[in-house]
Amino acid sequence: MKCEKCGKDYPTFDSFKDYGTKGKLICRSCTLTMTQEELNEYEAIASLGENQSSDRSTHCQEASEALTLAIFSIFCLGPILAPIAISKASKAEEIIAKNPDIKGEGKASAAKIIGIISLIMWGIGILSLLARN
Repeated sequence: MKCEKCGKDYPTFDSFKDYGTKGKLICRSCTLTMTQEELNEYEAIASLGENQSSDRSTHCQEASEALTLAIFSIFCLGPILAPIAISKASKAEEIIAKNPDIKGEGKASAAKIIGIISLIMWGIGILSLLARN
């Protein structure tokens, strides 16, 4: 992402401050060097759009649900919950890929990995029980 004031490229959105409906993205270092008049102009734009602007730090609900299911699948109902967690994690990754303003990619990846590990562990456990009988 590029700062609209200095033109410097930044790898993440965390380096910017959002000034509302006009979509002005100004890096932190520029906001420190801006005059009070410039800051007031951008803050006025932001106050006009407070009710209309979306929260850029929204978290993906699917990713949170997938992680919860994956963790529960380790302890109980693994053969049922783990595939659901993996499916929800894949859906969350698709949602996040389509909208980079949504956070939760780490949760989705963790849910997928934990779900796969849980499914393997439960499979080994069930096979070992069947082998004993």
